[in-house]
This record gives sequence, structure tokens and C-alpha cells, in this order.
Amino acid sequence: MPWRRNNSPIAASVYQGGIYQNNKRAEMLPRMLYELLPFIYLGVGLGGSVLINSAIVFIASILLSMAGILVLTMRIRYRRQIRRRW
Repeated sequence: MPWRRNNSPIAASVYQGGIYQNNKRAEMLPRMLYELLPFIYLGVGLGGSVLINSAIVFIASILLSMAGILVLTMRIRYRRQIRRRW
């Protein structure tokens, strides 16, 4: 393991690239919700732009849809990189 300044458990867990509780990786969201979030962003964004006739809501829904697409493409790219490494 590379050299670290601080040998505290908190520094070790941050150094390892995650959040740990009781020596187990803590999950922030349930897996199913985490996987569905980009599609929820897209659905709410598209639904808002179609159902509500307001310029502000239209802009917000476009931004929300773009965020969903961005998150989805980032996850796909990262998972492809992981697959190539193995």
C-alpha cells in the first residue's frame, strides 16, 4: 500500500475510495434505485416538458433530461472500461 500521512481508520477508508461502516462498504442508495435513477431523470424531464406549458419548466426538464443522459453515458463508459480490464 502506498505511503499515507494519517493512519486513522477514516483516512484509510477515504484513501481506499469508499465509505465504510464496521469494515463493510456502506451503500448510499438501494441498488435498484441507483440503477433506475438516470431513467427516472429522463422520464420526469420528458414528462415535464410535455405536460406543463411553462418556459421555466421546459428549460428545467431539458436540463434534467440532459443530466439523465449524462449519468447513463458515464456509467456505460465506466462499466466498459472495467470489463476490458478483466
